[in-house]
Formats: sequence, C-alpha cells, structure tokens
Amino acid sequence: MPPLNASRRRILLGALLAPALIPACGKTPAPLRVGTNIWIGYESLYVAENRGLLARQAIRLITMRNASEVQQALHAGMLEAAAMSLDEALNLVEEGLDLRVVLVMDISHGADVVLGHPGVSTLQDLRGKRVGVETSALGAVMLQACLEAAGLRPDELRIVDMGIDRHASAFREGQVDAVVTFEPVRSELLREGATLLFDSSMAPGRIVDVLVVTTETLERNPEPIRQLVEGHFKAIDYLRTDPLRAATIMRPRQQLPPEEIVKAFEGVRIPDVSENHRLLSAASGPPELESNADRLMRLMVEHRLLREPVSVRGLADGRFLPTP
Repeated sequence: MPPLNASRRRILLGALLAPALIPACGKTPAPLRVGTNIWIGYESLYVAENRGLLARQAIRLITMRNASEVQQALHAGMLEAAAMSLDEALNLVEEGLDLRVVLVMDISHGADVVLGHPGVSTLQDLRGKRVGVETSALGAVMLQACLEAAGLRPDELRIVDMGIDRHASAFREGQVDAVVTFEPVRSELLREGATLLFDSSMAPGRIVDVLVVTTETLERNPEPIRQLVEGHFKAIDYLRTDPLRAATIMRPRQQLPPEEIVKAFEGVRIPDVSENHRLLSAASGPPELESNADRLMRLMVEHRLLREPVSVRGLADGRFLPTP
C-alpha cells in the first residue's frame, strides 16, 4: 500500500485527529470516525445521519476522494471504521490490520462497470488501449474479471492508474479509451454515450461491500457501532418506502437526479437483517462471509492481488446486528 506523502498526511491528521483531543479536556468521548468514498452502497449511512439516526457527538462520517485514501487512513489509525469492498478489507488484513466485518452493506450486481468510448464496442477492442482504473483491490478484481471474460492478459492493455475522482474527467478528455468505474460515474458516462463493455452482474458475488471496524474499537467503544448498523437498516427501510425522498438526500454526494439514483440502486443487492445474520453469524462452522472471503482470498492470491494467503477466521462479527 503506497504511503501517504507528508503534506497529505498532515492535512488528514489535522482533519481527522482533532476530535481525538476532546477526551483530554474531560469532555465527551471522541466520535467514531467512519471513512467512505462516493458509492451508492454507502449512502445509507449519510441518509441515517441526515434523518437524525446517528448521534453527531458519537459518530463522524468522513467522505474521502477514493477507496485508496480510505484504506490508507484506516491503516494509519486516522479512522476507526470504514465502508469498503471485501477485497479491500483483505488487503488491509494482509498489511497486518486487525479488522472485523460488522455489516454486509451491499453486493454489486451491475453497478461496477467497464465503459469504453464509442469506438471501443467489445471487450476484445480493449487490446492495446488505455484503460483507467484505480489500483485498489476493487479495481483489480473488476479488471481481472473483465480480462477473463475477454480472454486478454493484463500486459495486452495500457493500464492508467487513477482514483475514482478522476474517472469522469479523464474519460471525457480522451486521456483513456476505457475506464473501470462505478456509480455515480457509471450513470454520468452512460448518459453521455459511453459503451457498456462489462459489469459486475457478469461476475456475481465478487464485489461485496462491508462495514469494517478495528478490533480495538469494538472492545473499547461498541455503542456507536451498534447505532451505525441500526441506522443503516433504518435508512434502507426509508429508501424502500420513499425512494425519491431518500434519493434527494443522496443527491449532493451522488450528483445525479433523484430518479437516476433510484435506478442506480437496481445495480446492487442490499442484504436485510436476516441475511446479514446468516452471513456474519453461524451456530456451527464458519460464518458464510468467512467462507466467501476465503474463496475470494484464494482468487486474489492466484491473480497476485495478494502476496500470500491470509487467515479470514474471526473476520465476521454479527453481534451488532439488530434482532431479525
């Protein structure tokens, strides 16, 4: 994982660590710092905050520019929790971070995509082309699935490393011929004429988004975690009962019309409380999420997305889930 440069580290430290000084003054405990990037599957947390379901003195949601920055901040101790894909969590486990998955937020089923310029109409057309992708685990997993479907090797493409915050502008300006991206960039570029080459529905179950918390935080400050998990489910209920109003709350972050946000949710499946219990808890044997994570880990090792196998035992923690 690339280190933060000195100036960015100082900026993040100033923004993220200031709340940690509060307990020294004898005031209320520092809030749980939760990092996310812009992705529709994480919007439930912001809807919960908007509707007063999260106590602001207990939980602080922090939006970062891309998934790589979220991982770096969590790894550096600037966050206690984060929303990220399961493969990204495995990368952090490999780096030695002790994490627990307390919530399965969504499973991508079409919202992660590979888009091409109008002249790039098939996967085979990617040969020799410039493909923009964030070199996070998520980007690598999507790119690998795309290459498998196309029958291409990585060295047959010209890979251009870029964070999600640059995907739309680089595509529009012709800096890349194709891009591995996700919502809301997916909807923006498709509306502007991009060609859909591949999406996550063609690689089912590979991209799972989870809420992770450091093990130390689970033991030291569990109540905000329970509140965060409950807030997610209440926000999802609100999305289902009044989707346009919920989408209006999401609009400032997603930068899409509410109708397009509602449609974008068709590309993800959101596990309910019962399914989360099945995924994160088990009466006997490993929880289903750990079995899935083990299969994903082996796939990542095979394709050199992890340097070596890591243990996923104890990764799932369902104790903060509401009663079904």
